[in-house]
Amino acid sequence: MTEYVAHIGYSCYFCILETGGTMTGCRPPLQENKHQRTQSIFMKRFLVFFAALAMGATMWAQQVFTVVYATSDDGFVNVRQRPTTKAPVIGKIYMFSHGLGNGVLRGQSGNWSKVSTGKVTGWAYTKYLGTQDWYKGQGHDKLVAIRNNTPIYCESMEDGSKHPLFTTVSKGTIIADEYEEDEIYYILVTAHDNLFVKKSDVKVVSGF
Repeated sequence: MTEYVAHIGYSCYFCILETGGTMTGCRPPLQENKHQRTQSIFMKRFLVFFAALAMGATMWAQQVFTVVYATSDDGFVNVRQRPTTKAPVIGKIYMFSHGLGNGVLRGQSGNWSKVSTGKVTGWAYTKYLGTQDWYKGQGHDKLVAIRNNTPIYCESMEDGSKHPLFTTVSKGTIIADEYEEDEIYYILVTAHDNLFVKKSDVKVVSGF
């Protein structure tokens, strides 16, 4: 007796037994099919889980407008071109001034924070950075940027110019859920110099 096994397509097997020159039927491999079905179900569940995880991660990663300042003893933190101490210094983050830091947090990677200050964007060592924000997540209505490069302004200059630009944030950034307002602006209050965002540049989203 000689046994032949042919693999057809992806999962179809035919076992043909040749006995004395006579072909006698075939038996589908039910055990293999069951195993493959189990794998398929597992894969589908994995993909659903991964999609849900990715969605959750996206929601979790939604940018919150965060100002940074130096907490180091020497009063500043270097901003480097890349997240390594071997990279060139391209700027500095300083300590609090008039109740406000001079940098903005853009992201994080390991022990480094991506920050911008003025027209410079680079990396600063997270250990020596403090943060301040106006979003507490306690269910209050929040301000969300509705366009890319939404401007956030600072206090008027001594020369009388009205609210110079402090920074910009990307569309979808949560700016605050603690704020005051006047006719034109929502106001992010600090101990001294406040920040301002135009009402026309944000939408108010229910906290729940």
